[in-house]
Amino acid sequence: MKTITTLLLTAALTFSLVGCGAPPANNANTNTNTNANTARTTPAAPTADALLALEKQANEAYSKGDSAFFETFLSDKFMMAGPKGKPMNKAESIKHIAGVKCEVKSMDITDPQVAKIDNDTYVVVSKATWDATCNDGAGGKSMKVPSPARTASIYVRSGDKWLGAWHGETVIMEPKGDADKTAANTDKKPAGDDKNAAETAKKPEAADKKAETKKEEPKKEDAAKTADAKKPTDTKTDTANTAKPAANANTAAPAAPSGPDPNTDALTKLHQTGWEAWRDKDAAKLTAMSANDLSFVDPEGKWYSTKPAVISEWTGPECKDIKTVKVADGFAFALSPTVEVFMHTGTADGTCSGMKNGKLDGTAVYVKDGNDWKLAFLMESPAMS
Repeated sequence: MKTITTLLLTAALTFSLVGCGAPPANNANTNTNTNANTARTTPAAPTADALLALEKQANEAYSKGDSAFFETFLSDKFMMAGPKGKPMNKAESIKHIAGVKCEVKSMDITDPQVAKIDNDTYVVVSKATWDATCNDGAGGKSMKVPSPARTASIYVRSGDKWLGAWHGETVIMEPKGDADKTAANTDKKPAGDDKNAAETAKKPEAADKKAETKKEEPKKEDAAKTADAKKPTDTKTDTANTAKPAANANTAAPAAPSGPDPNTDALTKLHQTGWEAWRDKDAAKLTAMSANDLSFVDPEGKWYSTKPAVISEWTGPECKDIKTVKVADGFAFALSPTVEVFMHTGTADGTCSGMKNGKLDGTAVYVKDGNDWKLAFLMESPAMS
């Protein structure tokens, strides 16, 4: 459940007819016109560079506490994780940002990768490198921003604009002998890291005991990943241009309320099923529960851009003796009638990579496929509380 706030907390942070002969001339014209119309009406996908530019604008404004910028940059449906992981809507988030104060020596957002949710919803994943200190809102303690971090933001189409709907971050752990394995599992080559280091970096304020638990949480990711077919992750301040959502699929949903939507219980149960499939290393179930364009950011900051890579990671041999998994604190909000964001926490017993599992904060994006909801994107990080 990482968000701009998470950044501070961590900072302390794009379409034949087969017949028995040539169709009549006017049919050919009709088909040609239909195809042409389809091409003209199909919404253009945002480019990685365009979304990266928005990310840079948002980070610059955030570091200056420029809350006015986000009035038109964020979707009215925007939600993010605030202090201790509590969901905050647009108004609450902007109020929080107004109290942000940072001292920035350098800030760079690079390596943008785009994941499609549907024609009007995309996720941009990138790498943020900071040399800065920020407070966590008004009166918050100033802390050095952990760096580098893997960031993810959800953008929704509003006319010819792209507006931020969610944002999350997790510290990238430097590889320690795992480089080859990491490269094999991640299409985008996210840096692999030592779980202990990443968790410690993410939670600089955490007590020793908590730091240890968080290290283990990355392994839960596996669990969450598996369950990811049902799981979500962090949130931050997303991107957006100006203008509020206009007529498009995303506009159909009402502005995000302060509380979770009615689909929360159903998604909590679905995500729980995903965690159980992860626990059982049930690749068939995880595959069936996931969208074709499934992608994932794990608690160590690794980016998995394809469904095969994600399923392989979730069903690998690293996790053992897992008997109990639990998805709790669910909070769902709709970006459109067919896209829901599900924020939650997940826990599991047993060990992963030799470390005891703990609690993870996650943000999952589910997309409607017929009568079923399928996991399209998941981001996880060591729990904030």
